[in-house]
Amino acid sequence: MSVAILDEKKEKFLQALEANFGAPDLLSVTEGLEFPTRRAEKWKYTRVNAISKEAWQMGAGVIDDVESYNPFPVRDAVSIYVVNGQVAYISEDLPEGLTIESEHDEEGALTRKNIFTALNYALNPVSLKISAAKNQIIDKPVHIIFVNSGEMTSAQTRVKLVAEQSSFLHVMESFVSADSAKKWVSHVNESDVQANAKLTISKWQALGENGYMMTHEFSQQGADATYTSNVVTKNGTWTRNDSWSDLNGKNGECNLNGIYQPTGKEHVDNTTTVDHKVPHCESNELYKGVIYDASTGVFNGKVYVRPDAQLTNAFQQNSNIVMTENGTMNSKPELEIYADDVK
Repeated sequence: MSVAILDEKKEKFLQALEANFGAPDLLSVTEGLEFPTRRAEKWKYTRVNAISKEAWQMGAGVIDDVESYNPFPVRDAVSIYVVNGQVAYISEDLPEGLTIESEHDEEGALTRKNIFTALNYALNPVSLKISAAKNQIIDKPVHIIFVNSGEMTSAQTRVKLVAEQSSFLHVMESFVSADSAKKWVSHVNESDVQANAKLTISKWQALGENGYMMTHEFSQQGADATYTSNVVTKNGTWTRNDSWSDLNGKNGECNLNGIYQPTGKEHVDNTTTVDHKVPHCESNELYKGVIYDASTGVFNGKVYVRPDAQLTNAFQQNSNIVMTENGTMNSKPELEIYADDVK
């Protein structure tokens, strides 16, 4: 496809978003950022045409009986409901040391990661920030239920997680549909796991038929910190999970886990990048899939071990069962090692 055609598609897509979201000049916001094509290594097995060809609009922030869409009514959990990208409810009784607030974001490096993160910040400049205070063990999970509804709607959501020094925080995120209408969810997580802290984030993705889901997950860890991400993709027409993890402090640990079971013609792509920047760190990646019917699974995992990151322990495994002749699984684990002492 020629550059001129790609530019025309991009301009048409952005103009529709500007009109339907009342957004600023998105061409300026995304200058220098293009729609990924399959010529890009990280998008070799995943096409974005199903998203880029549509004119998406903002959905209503209210829905009847929103609590009925909670897939896991966890006892004593701190509950947050987000309807079509707008916060509808937050539990009032918060444990000591837990803070939940809205934060207006400034443009930063993450906003320019790709065209979709740039659009996420431009279309919704306010993120939900959840913090565990220093030395606080938050014994109740925080469960965010993202309910999406309406034909051709798009929700641009963002959650910032901060686990301060020597704290513990577990956040659950459930993405569900209230109907079978076509919808697109683009979600950003930014996680700051400070020294000796532990943060676990667990995602449940069940947008169902006509659901298009992409997540952009960024984490950075201090010394002796542990970050764990669990992603279960139950269903959805098209799912792309991108994860970038930076190990910035010695003795840090990063755990990335995923389970997916696409059916019909569903497409699920898990793409991860783990960057070992300092010595004595450990990363573990375990992704498992069962591919049914004519569906497609993708795993593209990359681990960098920098020259100074001696005594690194990096584990990566992708296990799959393809149940039919028409199913497809593309698996591409990668290691780039520049240090001498690595397991």
